[in-house]
Amino acid sequence: MGNDERLSAIRERLAWLGDNDGAATVFGASQHRWQLAPPLSEDRVAAFEKTHGITLPAEYRAFLTTVGGGGAGPFYGLAVLEALERDTMPSHHVTITDADGDVLAEAGTGPRPAPDVRSSVARPFPLTEDWKLENGPAPIEAGTSVYDGCVYLCEQGCGYFDFLVVKGEAAGQVWSDYTAADGAMTKSADDFLSWYERWLEGAQIEWLERNAMDMALWAERNHPGIEECVRLLDATLERNPQWADGWRARGYVHLNREELELADAAFVKAAEHGRDDTQARLHLDRARIARFRQDLQTALAETEAGLAQKNLWASTKTQLHEERLQAQDATSDEEGALATLEALAASTYFTPTHHFRLAGRRLTRGEPELAWKVIDQAIADDVGPDRGRKKPTRHGMYGQLAAWLAEIGHEDLAALAREQQGPAPKAAWGGGESGGKSWDSNAGDGGKSWGNDG
Repeated sequence: MGNDERLSAIRERLAWLGDNDGAATVFGASQHRWQLAPPLSEDRVAAFEKTHGITLPAEYRAFLTTVGGGGAGPFYGLAVLEALERDTMPSHHVTITDADGDVLAEAGTGPRPAPDVRSSVARPFPLTEDWKLENGPAPIEAGTSVYDGCVYLCEQGCGYFDFLVVKGEAAGQVWSDYTAADGAMTKSADDFLSWYERWLEGAQIEWLERNAMDMALWAERNHPGIEECVRLLDATLERNPQWADGWRARGYVHLNREELELADAAFVKAAEHGRDDTQARLHLDRARIARFRQDLQTALAETEAGLAQKNLWASTKTQLHEERLQAQDATSDEEGALATLEALAASTYFTPTHHFRLAGRRLTRGEPELAWKVIDQAIADDVGPDRGRKKPTRHGMYGQLAAWLAEIGHEDLAALAREQQGPAPKAAWGGGESGGKSWDSNAGDGGKSWGNDG
């Protein structure tokens, strides 16, 4: 396939991901939102080449001038054309403190060796093989840098980054620098387009992994446009048959296609190769198969079996409770549904969402005293994203409940919640309370946002 065909395929994949990953479930998509910067002009690229005395690799040049000058790309996005010029090596340091600011733990790279000179795009890139700091000084001549002859491509996070070699024996290759964690400086791809295409393929697999469950349970059958994602997932599973999350995603693809026995077999493989909550998650997956069949009693039994497992992760327990709630609502088990919401509220500390859901249901049942008790208990328990740092006030919590009720269409109940707010507290010196939402407006008893697992 020539460069023109490859670039055309890249545009199509980017467009598909942009259309289907509105919730930015793929890593880094929240930064670039699948949007590309406008292509660079030929004059802009030629001026860069002349300034630095280099010629950019043909496929990278074609991408910049016909597809986009930056934006959507690996990790946190593709950088605009930029010389990699630096006189320091990356370092990374993390300090964990308690609420009083006392240091609990520290970790990081420590001091890094300083290159002899600031790197220059005009000098050749000196490496042809992997290099690690622990193996001693870089095998380069005095007066040069390991970053010579490179163009910066993207930030991976934690001090890691990718760059394109534009001068030297390795010209055209993409390399990655993992030295911030005492890893290697190593070749990542033979050329820019291979590097970018590999990221796109990985993004499609990641999208499917993150969204397969929602797609199976909430989207139309045989969701359009995912055949390529499924092909890539299958190829990855063939290479790595012990990938538990991949088998779980495959199971939900089967479920979407009403291939229920194949779905169950894939979920069993996920449990065989998984590490955390394997049996509980298998019960959860089988509960969803049962709900898909409209066998609600089996769905309830599977969730109960999952919740009976010991030492569950909070996320697994929450998903099992949510699945049980779905079945209870579908069977009109109002008392059971209330008990499930109470269990969710009792085990949640960093968001009042479940408390709002429980209070809203109590209000719907004509039990305002019990509804206020739920919120008052949340206030007493310091529930919310600022837990341990800023005590939520009665005014703020009831205000959030009122806003949540209004947002899900219960303005009459929202008015009752406002009556419980009381007067607004006086603002502290230098500022008042935060006005931002601290709840998940999609977590009500009805709709579900695309891309969220339970």
